[in-house]
Amino acid sequence: MKKEDLLKEFGGLGVLLTDWGDYGHHQFWPMSYAPLVYCALYSWGYRPGTLTRVKDYLNEFIFKDENKLMASWMLDFGNYYYFDSDYYHNQTNTFRSFMWSSAAITDVGKDNKEAVIDYYKSKIQVNDLSLAKYRNFKAYFKYKLESLEYVNLRCDDKDLVIAECKQSIKMLSMIQDLTMSMSTELTNKEKIDILKAVILTHDEIINEQKRLWLARNKVSDLNRSIGYIEKFYEFVKIMIEYLDKEGEKV
Repeated sequence: MKKEDLLKEFGGLGVLLTDWGDYGHHQFWPMSYAPLVYCALYSWGYRPGTLTRVKDYLNEFIFKDENKLMASWMLDFGNYYYFDSDYYHNQTNTFRSFMWSSAAITDVGKDNKEAVIDYYKSKIQVNDLSLAKYRNFKAYFKYKLESLEYVNLRCDDKDLVIAECKQSIKMLSMIQDLTMSMSTELTNKEKIDILKAVILTHDEIINEQKRLWLARNKVSDLNRSIGYIEKFYEFVKIMIEYLDKEGEKV
């Protein structure tokens, strides 16, 4: 029996749904639409097939997608971690890579480069993301970007929703690129080439992140949030130097 059923059985007053955002809360607001709708339907009108009703509600009342595709797109995207190597308690392996790369700069300082790398390695320990899984990840992200062309949103913020989805994909993709710096299946040169491509995205990612943040939020903690991404890029630069110094040792 699910906890929501037990809640009703024992006269619970309601359900509290929280929206967490560690290390800068880079999850955009539309990514929370599905769980919000699901919680509401479960709380006030639960019956078998609730998930199907979530899709219908999202398509008709939230995204107003005339092609009725956006809800499925979003629900599928929320499960991107199925392609990852593992899931750690309450976080994806992708998030761990972002978190510890940023934390390495915060906790150690970017000037002590060797210690920064050692810190990251101690937290990540082993990269279980095989080359095949990485390539599958990249193909999945490419598909998600292309499939946005087939939705037909009529909601007031349609352009913003699409932009937020695209930004999310790009950020997840570049984090996976960093993850492969720990791979034993790539040469150091191959890893460096991947990471150099990440560095080239800096201005585009940062500028778009600021634009999207301010489109829905107050300035508030914008600089702090962006700071985590900046530290990610700083770490990528340090990793490039490290791999270059190591040469072809794997």
